[in-house]
Amino acid sequence: MKRLVLALVLVSSIAFLSSCVNRNQKKVTGMEPTEFDCSSDIFVGDARSREAVDFYSCRIAGLKISDIIPDVDGLKPHSEIDYYGVSRYSAIRFVKADEITEEDKEAYVRKVYEACKAVADGNKCIYGFERSDNKSVADSELTLDRLVEMTDFSEPGVGFSYKKDGKYVLAEVYFNDEDRFLAVSVSPGMAMSLEETIKAAEGSDEK
Repeated sequence: MKRLVLALVLVSSIAFLSSCVNRNQKKVTGMEPTEFDCSSDIFVGDARSREAVDFYSCRIAGLKISDIIPDVDGLKPHSEIDYYGVSRYSAIRFVKADEITEEDKEAYVRKVYEACKAVADGNKCIYGFERSDNKSVADSELTLDRLVEMTDFSEPGVGFSYKKDGKYVLAEVYFNDEDRFLAVSVSPGMAMSLEETIKAAEGSDEK
């Protein structure tokens, strides 16, 4: 069931990212680190901007864009539509002029994992409730080697979790061979099992 839930999350997110393919948008340049304050609850600006992704990646996941830039030549955001940041979802897409290889994909999974691990509580990435209904399993460490081992790089992406300041975060890395991009998103992760989530929702509806 959890694999199905994760697959649905990935498919819905990929649908957003894939729908953004348009080479005629305004170009942007530079991926150097920026200085900003994400301690505020309020962001004033365009959701499709570097500033929005910087702000919400920091708010949701404790990440900076400069920590998750792929170490692959020729991969970079090309336009405004490669950015999207809102209160519960932040994503950035890196487009390549030529083929996205399996080596590119694995290298990026490793890069994102290490960036998340560096900011995670206890410096530990976990399986999360997206992968297991069992809390002890959900909270157990998912190592980088195990994540790579269980990833099918012919699929559209892979996700994993971690805790930041006690809150669950879901990180997802996407692969798109046809449109030649790698992407990453962060969002609040499930804080309880699917069954518990359904029961909580049903209880809320009864009030």
